[in-house]
Amino acid sequence: MKETIFTKNKALILTVIGIYQITGAAFGMYNLILSFSNDPASTNNQKIVFALPLFLMGLIAGITLLFNRQEFIKLTYINQILQIIQIKFSGFGFFYVAGGYIAIGYLNEGIGRFTHDLSLFMGASVVRLNIEDYFMVLFNVIPLLVIFLIRKATYQQKTVFENIEH
Repeated sequence: MKETIFTKNKALILTVIGIYQITGAAFGMYNLILSFSNDPASTNNQKIVFALPLFLMGLIAGITLLFNRQEFIKLTYINQILQIIQIKFSGFGFFYVAGGYIAIGYLNEGIGRFTHDLSLFMGASVVRLNIEDYFMVLFNVIPLLVIFLIRKATYQQKTVFENIEH
């Protein structure tokens, strides 16, 4: 029988990740609300349709971790996986960050070059139709760290009998 190992340290890791997700999602929603006054009405509809559900997902994922609801941990994985890759090309962009952001990647604004970017708790636009016509692919390494910590905290150990069977 598999059982989740849950020591105090591992429960603390999940609590910290839960707070991290709640803070990132809340900051993203705050930035989203502030951006409504700065952008034309047409982009506000895009933000409501695309960005708000993702920030709400991050908020729910964080809350479920705080209450130690392991059955909803897949929501945290989805939230983090969606934050790994940011891409822009030909007027389309997907850029979702709700938390820490350290990215490396490729940017082509006429002259192709490798680039990096660093920010903390950046709530950003999710799907955007841009007038800028350039190509960019960035990989955010913070979600990879969060996924690693979650895997470590919820590591499933086989019992002695399961080890003998294999």
